[in-house]
Amino acid sequence: MKVNSTNAVSITFRVDPLTKAKMDWINAQYPEFTCSGSMMIRRALSYYQSYLETLLPDPELLRLEGYQLKAAATGEGIPWRTQPDFTRKPGKPLSEYLKETGQRRLNKLLTTDPDWRLRQ
Repeated sequence: MKVNSTNAVSITFRVDPLTKAKMDWINAQYPEFTCSGSMMIRRALSYYQSYLETLLPDPELLRLEGYQLKAAATGEGIPWRTQPDFTRKPGKPLSEYLKETGQRRLNKLLTTDPDWRLRQ
């Protein structure tokens, strides 16, 4: 969906590499939406507001949400050197890409000789 005229306030925001990859994955999976990053953020904030409103009656849940926000403050890096082409496998969840990359790294670690540096 493209919007030609908006009354939006322009602000700068920064996202971590994994969040950027998530936004790229969304655009690759749903090219018919053609939404910008700011549109995704607005939509996500709408869901987050609704979620927080469900937590209002329970102070303990709000406290736990505060901890989760603090944990997300630093963001996350991406597990790959070169981002996969998300358009090649439509319908494949982003979590599968992350799981496969983690599994490859684990397999590489487990098959590497621990004494290879000592032999050089």
